[in-house]
Amino acid sequence: MTALEEACQDFAWSEKELRNKMSIWRGYKELKDAGGWAVLVFTGMGIYRFCKYRVSFNTEALIRLKKLRQRLEVAADTIHPRWRQLLSIIGESTQRTYSGHPHDWVVTDAEPIPLRETYLQWDPDFTFEHLDWSVVDRNAWEDRDPRAVTALTDGASQFREAQLSANLSVSSQKGLRTSM
Repeated sequence: MTALEEACQDFAWSEKELRNKMSIWRGYKELKDAGGWAVLVFTGMGIYRFCKYRVSFNTEALIRLKKLRQRLEVAADTIHPRWRQLLSIIGESTQRTYSGHPHDWVVTDAEPIPLRETYLQWDPDFTFEHLDWSVVDRNAWEDRDPRAVTALTDGASQFREAQLSANLSVSSQKGLRTSM
């Protein structure tokens, strides 16, 4: 009896079902190898479909994902510091690699480095702090707040104000794009 037939019997799956599941699991592994555990931890349910149907799942996409790996880990460690605790379930390290604020890190193609270190060549005593608030110079801006979001474009305003209908033809007649 081959290993495949034995596995089908153990799991009570057909050979086709087992091959499909193996293909999906292979996709998860390829994503994890390219993008790290953060990719699998922070993706939604669409990842299953992506691995099952392998739409745009090619070498080029995995290379792009590999280039994003460090950025994803910096974001995961600094925004959700305890996310690595999930990895204890599978025996992986739960040690956080990056700490602080997400903007404390400069990420290039090499290892991420602390922002402060990038300025030390010009100022050995360089320090900075993240501001949670800002002051608007009223002499420069008068009564306008430069942080304010400008008005939406006509198309966006029209969409926002339109009453959507359950009937697709009615929504289409109002000039709204409808897609299923």
